Amino acid sequence: MALLAMTPLRAETLADVLTAHKIPVNLFSASDRQQPITSYAVSSDNSPFLLAYYDDDASGRLPSVLHVIRYDEQIHQLRRADLHGAKIPFLGFSTIMEQVSSNCLGSAQDISEKDGFITINTHINPSAGCVLVLNTDLTFSAGIWGWVLAKSMETSSSKKA
Repeated sequence: MALLAMTPLRAETLADVLTAHKIPVNLFSASDRQQPITSYAVSSDNSPFLLAYYDDDASGRLPSVLHVIRYDEQIHQLRRADLHGAKIPFLGFSTIMEQVSSNCLGSAQDISEKDGFITINTHINPSAGCVLVLNTDLTFSAGIWGWVLAKSMETSSSKKA
């Protein structure tokens, strides 16, 4: 019988992700930097840097708070928000939520900013997703069942003066 000695996997910490994207970690407390995170999404570019994540409590379940960070490197402005799930039903397009429904808080799959709004695509289950819409000051604006299928692309022909 063979025994394998394995080193336990270490979850990524907030500092690991920030450092990988060249975001100043000194803007965060030591306890925040050391916090393992899970189910996160990072913006594809750093203009501004966006991160949506959950604290990893090693339970295998998502906590009820989705953390969002927006860092604008040009003006050295850091914004943070915690989205807490509300125990209210969510009916998609027929009503726009005033709070984030707990049903909409799933693994962050994508985060981006366009035209003054931040969208966070979350994964609820294999056949359901939700899009959280925030303003650039990270206040909650809306939640919509589904996925962002296409993002507008500005072309040189649309830049005519």
